[in-house]
Amino acid sequence: MWQVTMRGSRAQLGRFFLTALAVMLGIAFLSGTLAFRDVLGETFDNLTEGTITDNLTVRGEELNTSDATQVGNAPSDITVADEIHDIEGVSGAYPSFAGNAIVFDAEGQPANFAQAPALAFGWMEAIDTGTVTDCRGHASQNEIALEESTSERFNLWVGDETVLLINGNPMDVEVVGIVS
Repeated sequence: MWQVTMRGSRAQLGRFFLTALAVMLGIAFLSGTLAFRDVLGETFDNLTEGTITDNLTVRGEELNTSDATQVGNAPSDITVADEIHDIEGVSGAYPSFAGNAIVFDAEGQPANFAQAPALAFGWMEAIDTGTVTDCRGHASQNEIALEESTSERFNLWVGDETVLLINGNPMDVEVVGIVS
């Protein structure tokens, strides 16, 4: 049987090598796809692990609009945080902003738009002090703290003036801190 197999392989040597090549390419493609999926999954897990530290999140009603700049949830009434804080066993309730935001670099190009996702979070001293690596968190609506890689990649540093676009509304802001 072995001799018949070898004789057939020698007679059809081209087919044998092309079949072997097809199997090797298929295995390489499948291995690469699975490795790429794992890398993307790990990257997304790291992104969300660094930003989602809450035990419970309460959101406003989902916005239903065709405007791409108006996505997410409607703001909740600020008193909801007070009501939640008053519940027995709750150690803290903090209102926060989280949504899509685009920061522009010195040339007027979107600095964080190519990254996924382009998110903004409200900084709260009571819970976020460990994330600030340079200067301070923002204290007013015309101040921002940038994530380290965005700051480095687009050369935006503490003291720089830039434009922030939230829900289609541009505003002039100053970089006052760098966060991890």
